[in-house]
Amino acid sequence: MHPDRSGLAALSADAWAQAPLHRVCFADLVLTQKKVRIAPLFGQFAPEYNPDFGDPYPHVVICRGGNRFLVDGHHRVVRAALLGETAMTMRVHTMGGPR
Repeated sequence: MHPDRSGLAALSADAWAQAPLHRVCFADLVLTQKKVRIAPLFGQFAPEYNPDFGDPYPHVVICRGGNRFLVDGHHRVVRAALLGETAMTMRVHTMGGPR
């Protein structure tokens, strides 16, 4: 079951830009998106080819209990995993303040 992202992704773009960067292991993530289209991951719309892609870092929210919810950047994480990566740098927001 995929958790509802509505309460998790409520930060503004400016707030996400201020979120600290951390290296996060893919195995520690709870995915919040049901599907990822594989075809565009390596074409002209891949992040390194598209300057309008937005924030280059995936967004993670850590909730009480330590769950790390991936709320934005599923395509970037899947692409990195398909290329053999097991972790990447992400913007991390902790609900209720820093941990």
